[in-house]
Amino acid sequence: MFLNFWPSFLWTELKGMIIEADPSKILNSYYLLASCYIFLSIKCNSFQ
Repeated sequence: MFLNFWPSFLWTELKGMIIEADPSKILNSYYLLASCYIFLSIKCNSFQ
């Protein structure tokens, strides 16, 4: 759902980061993405 809205260049960036990065950086970026997504979902739900 959420990932379908991502522009393709962001996917390219993310893939490059994953290929270059060590596992801890990957986990941190996924954690950050998840936090942003949860925060935005709560924000959007509260406005409805």
